[in-house]
Amino acid sequence: GGPPPPPPPPPPGGAGAKRGVSGSSKDTSHVSKSWEVIKMYQTLQRSSSNTPLLPKRAKGKSGGTSAPGAPGASPAANSPGSASAAAGEGAGDVAAPVDAQRGVMQELAGKSAFMKQVEADRQRMAPMITDLAVQITAFQPLDMVQVEVFVAEVERRLALLCDEGMVLKTFSSFPEKRLEAMREAVARKRELQKLTTTMDP
Repeated sequence: GGPPPPPPPPPPGGAGAKRGVSGSSKDTSHVSKSWEVIKMYQTLQRSSSNTPLLPKRAKGKSGGTSAPGAPGASPAANSPGSASAAAGEGAGDVAAPVDAQRGVMQELAGKSAFMKQVEADRQRMAPMITDLAVQITAFQPLDMVQVEVFVAEVERRLALLCDEGMVLKTFSSFPEKRLEAMREAVARKRELQKLTTTMDP
């Protein structure tokens, strides 16, 4: 009829030892899992470094890739021209963007206002340019005074062009080197005249 007896005391070090045992087992499991992760990473690194970077081959009947000369490879993969064909395809892939870019640049140049003006001058000034080419080729001066007068007249006519170099580019018969030689002679003569005026009498 009295109160129940108190519960017995716990064994010495029971709860602490249990926690210590569980803690040690938990730490051991964590360390083992860490080593498993490290080994798996090292295995993946070795496998990726040893795998050659080969281009994809044509798939066989099984759906996998077949290397040239393999039993399951298709005749096209084993043929000698397959490698050259693949190289040609690669070169075509590289050349295609270059050709497209060149075409765009040519189209933009053709639509620009400057190129339109150049083409207009080529057509409008063609008779004058042809006549100048004949006169420059046949010109036989007797002295530098005639050269100066002739070059001045040529310069006056060529100044009508929007761009001398671009317009004359399509006129293959135009004697540009002969004209440049006469221009150089006139420039040297003027330099000598300036030099003589600065010299003491």
